[in-house]
Amino acid sequence: MPDGGVTVSGGEPLIQAESLITLFKELKKYNIHTAIDTSGMFKLTDTIKELISLTDLFLLDIKHINPKKSKELVRYFK
Repeated sequence: MPDGGVTVSGGEPLIQAESLITLFKELKKYNIHTAIDTSGMFKLTDTIKELISLTDLFLLDIKHINPKKSKELVRYFK
């Protein structure tokens, strides 16, 4: 288990994927744990794939605009 690290959240951090790649490459030089808190609502581009390879942990926040549908989606995770 790491002794801390850097977690990037937002808004939506994957909007800044190229900047996060630059940041995470630097953090990896110092063995700093990396995490992203995201909705996960992005296409799997080469840029996103590179960012995934540099990220130790993803936190996904699943949401739906319809409150009933949202409750249906998250009821399994309680």
